[in-house]
Amino acid sequence: MINSHELKKIKIENGQIWHLVPVPISNPVNLQLDWNFRYMNMQQHTGQHILSSVLYKLFNFETVSVHLGRENTLIELDTKEITSKQIAHAEMTCHKIIRDSIEIKEIWPEKSEISKYTLRREIKINSKNIRLIKIGDLDCTGCGGTHVNSTAEVGLIKIIGFEKIRGRIRIQAKIGESAYNYFKELHDVFSELVNQFSSGLGELAENISNLAQSNKSLKRTLKKRTTLWLELSAKDLITESVCGIFFFDDLQMDEGLLFSSLWTERHKKCCFVVIGNGQFRKMIFRVLPDKRWKANEIINDIKEKIFFKGGGNEQFVQGEIDFKNKNNKEFKLFLQKVFENLIKQ
Repeated sequence: MINSHELKKIKIENGQIWHLVPVPISNPVNLQLDWNFRYMNMQQHTGQHILSSVLYKLFNFETVSVHLGRENTLIELDTKEITSKQIAHAEMTCHKIIRDSIEIKEIWPEKSEISKYTLRREIKINSKNIRLIKIGDLDCTGCGGTHVNSTAEVGLIKIIGFEKIRGRIRIQAKIGESAYNYFKELHDVFSELVNQFSSGLGELAENISNLAQSNKSLKRTLKKRTTLWLELSAKDLITESVCGIFFFDDLQMDEGLLFSSLWTERHKKCCFVVIGNGQFRKMIFRVLPDKRWKANEIINDIKEKIFFKGGGNEQFVQGEIDFKNKNNKEFKLFLQKVFENLIKQ
């Protein structure tokens, strides 16, 4: 905050650093640091140094780029592969370093003195003012960021995932406070699941797997029975009209497609199906393949009156209808008149 106004942006222009706030301000200014965010950033930055150093020492994985977010730390590594075993080894090594509470030093050497230090990464900038961050004998690298005073303050490092990007591996880590928040969230979720399944944590994965398998089996059974019901409905639903017009409140779209196909094939008539009971409802219109009527042309002629959005071809059209100020009975009568007029043409 600057004079109680939130800082919106920082930029460098002609070598000067500008802090931008939403209103004009004048000297003197009062600066208020968001310490919670700053300390979280310090934890992340120091934790990233530790993790990058460990990955380099253990597996020769060099850090290519780093992004410190509010919640996650992203580290891009110069490797095409990383294994779960390597991740676990790196995490345990990091945790030992954190437990050892190693002092973190800020060093400003003369340019001629830099060669005395074993640097993890080459310093590429040409400047008299070089700042090194040294973590005991573990790591030393040029850095202008903010850091905690000892490795113990980092608290916790947890790698939660990785992905392939630009032919390299980018790991995602939770560090410091964000890691504690992450484990708290996991604990809350697991506690709720343990209560729901009335099982111990060690049994939870198996119970969830069994539930997923049971759910798949139930879905297969439901699909078979629904298909049988649709087949019977297509057989038993008879209409004297030239077109079957049907309303279903709770069918899925694929079930509506199946019913319209079965009904049209069995009764040799066109079929108009409306699915749902809200304002916006799914619609399927299917005609016989005898070229007598063209589904897309019929719908195009009446789409302004039925507030239709969608598309299709000569045999089949699907989309959505706005049922505002409509009811099923009036809508059915309107369609019946449309098809009766078509017969007279």
